[in-house]
Order: sequence, then C-alpha cells, then structure tokens
Amino acid sequence: MITENGPSEDASVIPYGRRRLNSWLIGAPFLIGLIGAPTWTFLAQGSPGVLGWIWVYFSLVMGCVIVTVTFSRWRRRRWVMAFDAVGFWWITDAGDVLMPWDSLEGVGTYRFGNVVTLELCPREELERDHPLLWKFVRDTEPLREGLPRLRYRIDLEANLKPCEEACQQWAPHLWFGRIDQRPGTQGTSDHAGHAERLRARTTPAD
Repeated sequence: MITENGPSEDASVIPYGRRRLNSWLIGAPFLIGLIGAPTWTFLAQGSPGVLGWIWVYFSLVMGCVIVTVTFSRWRRRRWVMAFDAVGFWWITDAGDVLMPWDSLEGVGTYRFGNVVTLELCPREELERDHPLLWKFVRDTEPLREGLPRLRYRIDLEANLKPCEEACQQWAPHLWFGRIDQRPGTQGTSDHAGHAERLRARTTPAD
C-alpha cells in the first residue's frame, strides 16, 4: 500500500541506495585500474596490433558500463529500506510503499553464490505491476512449503547483515532464515510482461 506516513521513530532504517553506491565506489577504481593498465600499455607501444586494439575497444565498452552503473547508483543514493512494528518500508524519490507484516506469509534472505536478496512472500496475490515494486517480482519455486511462487526479491549487496537483523527484530514470526541456492537461479524482472500488461490497460477496447 502507498502511504504518506513514514516509518516510526524507532524503526530500523537502512540507507539502501547509499550503501550500494559506497560498495560500488570501492570496487570501481579497482576495475578501472585492471582495465586501464593494459590499455595504457598497448597504446604506449604505438602499434598495439590486432589483439591490442581489441583490448582497447573492450576497455572503452567497459568504461561506458562503469560510468553507467555509477550514474545509476548515484541517482538511487537516497533510496531507503525501513523496518518497524507495522511492516517493511520501501522509500524512493518516486514515493513510499509499505508492506504490512500481516500481509506477508514469510520473510527471509536468499543467496546465489555472491548474490544475496531479501525475500518478501505475500499472503495473498501480489500486484505484479506496482510502479515501485514490479521490478522485484519473481515467479519461481516456493522457498518452502506453504509459501507462494510469486514474491518480491530485492538485491541486498552490502545491506545483508543489517537487513537480516531488522527482519529478526521486527518480524520474528515471519522469519525463515537464509536459504542457499546455486548461482543462476535468481531470475530476472519481467520487463516484457510488465510492458505488455501496461499496454493492455491503456489500449481502448474495440
């Protein structure tokens, strides 16, 4: 549900966007050095050769990727997750969303190799095209018996430990712990389905 009210004063507030930005800024210089050093070496030779030029072009592409990711995370630096007695709050520049605890069937975290996520399992059918949450919707095997296939999955990165502590503090009755899975099973956002459903809603009937 969308609400104009915010989390309670004693809520566990996690600066989601800033933590992700900080973790990226720690790793980005390493990536730049890893890519830039060979590139500089090839260019300094004056005649890099075929493999040298391939590496130069590759480094340019990777440089664009690094800039794009940095810009994206900078734009999201004010995004916040909060947990209180009422529920889970997702707070962005575009608005706030509250998922009350009594609307959820289970809460936990998932790990796919180095990828860790927050799993929010709704008690009833969720809104697949919510403007702030649709990118988090996943349709995959239930985490355990009694939990739904459709659920929200939020990538955590540097937020794993504080998020788990907040879940255990505010929703111990829903907490099912951390579940490990093999890499490659995390799924992706349903961009095509989301766009198709939005078109169907806005297209006038004949």
